[in-house]
Amino acid sequence: MSGGKKALLICLVTIVIGLGGFGAFFLFGGHGNDIKSASNMMGIGTRNNDFLLIPYNRAGVINKDWTIKDVSKYFVQENLQDSKKVIDGKPPKSYPITIIKPGTADALDIIWEDESKQHIAWIEIYLQKNKAISNWKLQDGYYVGMTLREMEKISGKSIPFHGFYNGIAGFVPFHEYRGLYPQAAGIQLRIGFLDERVGRKFMGDGIRWSLSSEFNPYKDQFVLACIGIGMNKEPYILID
Repeated sequence: MSGGKKALLICLVTIVIGLGGFGAFFLFGGHGNDIKSASNMMGIGTRNNDFLLIPYNRAGVINKDWTIKDVSKYFVQENLQDSKKVIDGKPPKSYPITIIKPGTADALDIIWEDESKQHIAWIEIYLQKNKAISNWKLQDGYYVGMTLREMEKISGKSIPFHGFYNGIAGFVPFHEYRGLYPQAAGIQLRIGFLDERVGRKFMGDGIRWSLSSEFNPYKDQFVLACIGIGMNKEPYILID
């Protein structure tokens, strides 16, 4: 990656696969084999159908001050799963995760600051393996599963993102995203592709712009695959 920087993107729910010597940000996410069932109850978690994502504030009814006790009390009729992720660094940092309604359009990951689960660090929404379009939306209407073409209609501008190369594949640069969304602080977006053959055409670690002519035939093959919003921490880490 240029500039000697390594982006540690928190949307690690994606699969980074090798394609002829380069990594590609493929669509579908998951948490590996570290998931274990914490609850096995059915129901609708967002009872008031509130799926609005507001950085540093709330995700639907889940506000930034909730603890695991609040989550367990409110989502008593939900499927809840426990997971964790380890972010590379010196030293590496491990974050526990509570996954709400995995595999559905309501799916949401709560990333906790530490094992006590008393403070929410950030929240992630990603495209499920069954390709279910997410119910969760940012204030301007962006949602996981929408195509690049649909994103352009909302922004009215070209969508920038890193080429499909390594750990930062598909990442929408924060400084560029400010122009798309005034409240960009605390928001992480990542683009994925539906067809691996299309992804191969856009390898490289440079910034791509969706309004460039090279994207015209493929805009419906690229989708918003991950949204991260900060609650008490930024939803991504960038280190030297």
